[in-house]
Amino acid sequence: MFDELSKEHEVDVYAANGNTVFPDMPPFDPNVFYDRGILNHAACLTFLRKRASIGRTIFTSHGVIPGAEKPVDGADVYVSVSEEVQAQRAKEGYESVVIRNPINLDKFNATKPSFKLGKVLWLSNNPRSKEKLIRGATRGLRLKIIGRDNQQRDVRSSIMWADLVIGLGRSAYESMSMRRNVIVLDYKGADGFVDLDTIMEFRKSNCSGRRYAENWNIPRLAEELHKYNPDIGHSLRAYIAENNNVETIAEQYLCL
Repeated sequence: MFDELSKEHEVDVYAANGNTVFPDMPPFDPNVFYDRGILNHAACLTFLRKRASIGRTIFTSHGVIPGAEKPVDGADVYVSVSEEVQAQRAKEGYESVVIRNPINLDKFNATKPSFKLGKVLWLSNNPRSKEKLIRGATRGLRLKIIGRDNQQRDVRSSIMWADLVIGLGRSAYESMSMRRNVIVLDYKGADGFVDLDTIMEFRKSNCSGRRYAENWNIPRLAEELHKYNPDIGHSLRAYIAENNNVETIAEQYLCL
C-alpha cells in the first residue's frame, strides 16, 4: 500500500515500536496535519488519536484472533478484510466495511507452473502443527518440498520455484497472483484446493483455513494434491486482478 499511495501522495509511517522496522519510509511527524490516517493495530490507533492531527482516520482489522486486531474507539471508519472479521467486529460493537487484502500485481507476477506437479512450497508461521501431515503427503507422492526447516525470506522467489503452494491468507493471494495452484491449509484447519468456485467461500474467512476448518489425514491431503491443474493459473491471476489489485484497494481506502 505504501508504494501505491506514494505514487500520488505524501505518505508517512508510524510504527508502535519505532520506525526502525521501515527505515526507508518517512516517519510520522506530530507537527504535520494528515488528510487520511490508514491505521492497523489497536496500539497505533490508541497512540495516534491523541498525538496526531488527522482529517479522517481509518482502522483496518486483519483477523479475528490476535488482540492487536481488535478495534478501539477513535476511528471514523472501520475496515475488515473479510466477512468473518466483519461479523466478529459487529459482535463487539463496531460496524465495518469489507476491503480485501491488497496485492501488488507487478511484483507478484509469473508464468504458469509446470505441466506436472513436482515442487510444493509450504508457507506457515506455525509449521509444527501440520508438519507430519504435509511431509507425509508430499513424500508419498514423491514431491520436492521447501518450508519448515528453511525460512523463506524471499517469498516471491520461493513462489516462483513452486508449482503449488500450501498456506493461508496473504501467501495464498500472492501465489494466486503468480498463477500458482494453492491449497488453503494451516494450523486452524483446512479449506482445500483453490479454484474460481471455492475461492468465493474461502475468502469469507480470508483464506485462513477456518471457513471449513477440516482436520485432514495424509490420504485426504494427497487427494487435494491430485487436483493439481496448471491451466487454472491464468484464471486465478484474473481473480486477484479483479478483487485484490493494490491499485483498486488503495482507491477504495481513499474514497472512504
